[in-house]
Amino acid sequence: MLRNKQEDIDIKIKQEQIMQEYKEIKKIMKKVWENNKDDTYFDPDHLDNFDYRFMISWLGKTYKPEKILEIGTRSGCSLGCLLHSYDSYNNVEVFSFDLWREYELNILKNKKISSITSKFIPFQIKKKLAQNRVLRNLRYMNVETDELNINFFDGDSRCNVPNFFEKNNNIKLDYALVDGGHDKTTAWCDLMNVVNHVKNGGILVFDDLIDNYNLITVWNDFKKYFNKSFDFYDFMVSKGFAYAIRKE
Repeated sequence: MLRNKQEDIDIKIKQEQIMQEYKEIKKIMKKVWENNKDDTYFDPDHLDNFDYRFMISWLGKTYKPEKILEIGTRSGCSLGCLLHSYDSYNNVEVFSFDLWREYELNILKNKKISSITSKFIPFQIKKKLAQNRVLRNLRYMNVETDELNINFFDGDSRCNVPNFFEKNNNIKLDYALVDGGHDKTTAWCDLMNVVNHVKNGGILVFDDLIDNYNLITVWNDFKKYFNKSFDFYDFMVSKGFAYAIRKE
């Protein structure tokens, strides 16, 4: 879907605003990295020149969303970027969905714990370790977790996100991040499972558009379906990322 000249100008202005987050996010990443040398995701030297984490930080500062859903929380980096500038978390509620495998796939591996030994650690313990790591990383990123209402969910997002909304159909989201399974079928399914629960003025974030996952076709199809319902902002730099705001 081609952009017109005015849309290109709007994107350029947004990029300039978002780039103002560079120094602050770099500083925060350094703090987490100093306490997290077994998770290279937080290495500040791995930040791209125009990184999606700057965009998320800017969205948090600009819109201060309170009802937040993440598919693919991983170790808490994106969530921390969103929340680090809040003055208070009393009204913030987070619904965090993940398979909670990062502790096993990365941390145990980096600590040279063999996969054979890892198999003897019950999943419930590994899940709890992964979730505690999220909370710890959020604190490193200046988020007051004692004030934060965060709810963790495990399992396949294609099933448990619809199940969640079946039980909580009244919840309308200020912000949703879709960053779970990166095959095209799962990414599309995750988008479709959250889109109708984003409130007017709410934000939907999607990334990895033009890297090895090449999810741009998924995002473009999504835009065709919902072009009348959302304003879209795409950034075809780095790995490619985007956000959309539901029209009032």
